[in-house]
Amino acid sequence: MDLDSHERYNGDVQEWVDEETQALKAAGIVIVECTDLIQEHANCVILPTEGFRDFIKATAQPMVFLYRGDCDVSVRISSRIEDVCEEGEDPALMVRAFETQHALLVKRAKAACSSHFYAELNVLHQGGFVLAGVLAQAYEDLLAALQAFCENAEDRRAEAKDAQLQLDEETLDELAEELMKDPAFAAIRGKRKRCVYVSDKYGLRVPRHHRGELRRVDQTCDPMDSNLVGLVERVSDRLDLLR
Repeated sequence: MDLDSHERYNGDVQEWVDEETQALKAAGIVIVECTDLIQEHANCVILPTEGFRDFIKATAQPMVFLYRGDCDVSVRISSRIEDVCEEGEDPALMVRAFETQHALLVKRAKAACSSHFYAELNVLHQGGFVLAGVLAQAYEDLLAALQAFCENAEDRRAEAKDAQLQLDEETLDELAEELMKDPAFAAIRGKRKRCVYVSDKYGLRVPRHHRGELRRVDQTCDPMDSNLVGLVERVSDRLDLLR
């Protein structure tokens, strides 16, 4: 079905379904929900919602079919982005970049498509379908933003890099809070030994520096990952202030 012909709806599609089906049921019309909808080779007359109500009343239809298009906004975003990711690109980072850039749009789409992104009511009349339907405007806006995001590879990669840096910062902040409460870390004397302790206990969780930058925790030790050294120095300084 060509959804371009459906009315755009700014609220939750389910609200439209509830309102229209309740009105039809109150008029004694039976609602039958379809599990599938194939109209490719059928003649269709598409009406606005009010026009459909008038048609149902004028032709004394005893039954109306309801079809709703299932929707999971998060899955839709993930699957679309995964389709365009190149080898070596992390789809999760691309998704994070998109959802950060379009946070309000994603929120709107999830609110408008709590379970369905479009719905239609139809009847079979004189060999053809007569129907009315709505498509969530927020969902259409989301698809347009996804399309633009996926078409610009360089911007995608830059946004994914920013998303990774933000994620790394959040992880380092979480680790810093854990280390502040770790008595074994506090009991160790010397930042070099503390680096070794963090590397052994938390090493897999400490994000590597995005440029592979190394630092010395003191003049005599071997260089270590800059994020690891920075984490230990930050927490060590905070602990010193508390003493």
